[in-house]
Amino acid sequence: MITLITMVLNGGCYLKRLLESTKNLVSKTIILDTGSTDNTRSIAESYGVELIYHHLPWSPGIFSEGKNLLLSYVTTPWTLNLDVDEELSEELSNTIRKTVHGTNNLLLAKRLSFVKDGGTIKEYIGVLFKTKEFYFDHSDYHSNVAPKNKAMVAITQEPIYHLGWFFLTEKELQEKRLRYKDNYKEFNNG
Repeated sequence: MITLITMVLNGGCYLKRLLESTKNLVSKTIILDTGSTDNTRSIAESYGVELIYHHLPWSPGIFSEGKNLLLSYVTTPWTLNLDVDEELSEELSNTIRKTVHGTNNLLLAKRLSFVKDGGTIKEYIGVLFKTKEFYFDHSDYHSNVAPKNKAMVAITQEPIYHLGWFFLTEKELQEKRLRYKDNYKEFNNG
């Protein structure tokens, strides 16, 4: 009933946590690997996920292009949209189970991004949606879930845990912030 989609580039250090948090919820997982050279492939294969290999250069629009490619492979009624460095809380998994039997076609959930200084960045993202009723647009660098027609939205406070910023060294964190800053600037001017 639900397919998990995610993109990855050398995300082996996160992938197991993501797959463990979703394995009792989704009927299928499809990963777009954009050129990993780490243990991503072996972890994905050990969970029996479908891997698609497609090189995408790091640039503005990469996320919407990649996620729309992933959507073209989804055959289930619902799509679960997570990044490789995210994991579901058990409470959110329970809400998702209820949502697929309701009247809404989009579930927004609170993403908690943890950073090393002890801070937390909070934002809402489209985590679950009816596959044939949505696509990923280019209006934001990371891409947003956008309705083809009408969105009937449910919002939940149950969290997605985003760990991608927490485990970075200070140098990696600075490089990532600079890359995002430069890419956002290019994206907004392009």
